[in-house]
Amino acid sequence: MGIFADWQPEYAKRGVATFPVEIIGNDKQPCTKGYLKTGIRGSAQLALKFAEAQSFGFACGRYNRLMVVDMDSTDPAIVSEGERLFGCSPLLWRTGGGKFAMAFRYNGEARRIRPIASLPIDLLGRGFAVAPPSVGAIRNYEIIRGTLADLDRLPVALIPDEIGRLMADRAPV
Repeated sequence: MGIFADWQPEYAKRGVATFPVEIIGNDKQPCTKGYLKTGIRGSAQLALKFAEAQSFGFACGRYNRLMVVDMDSTDPAIVSEGERLFGCSPLLWRTGGGKFAMAFRYNGEARRIRPIASLPIDLLGRGFAVAPPSVGAIRNYEIIRGTLADLDRLPVALIPDEIGRLMADRAPV
């Protein structure tokens, strides 16, 4: 069995529906249509259909109640900066490119790419994120702090004022 089939039930126990993702280089492509609306039951069916899949993801936003702070740098100092701005999450992972991501409880955040122009940080309140322990292009996604049990106790991210204003001014339709 593939990593997706092995881990889908573990995420489902925490109320997170997952779907298979194909990773080729820097491109991450869900293997199914309607992936952002995949529920737990549909996720279990996908785990059977895509039993050999080595990578998978989850929808960010209201369905899974997750928001991800995606830190697009391999420098570990970016984690301290992300925590300074958004707070500390009990669940932190390294991505397939050696970068970092941390999960928070979704609180209506939108998807914002580089909301602070000087920092390589994205807020994923919509769209999807690849989940650990998926096989990445360079390395496997790896939880480096916490466990999946922490999905049950995620805090809401602290949104700095300048990002909050940006989100309110440019709320997506």
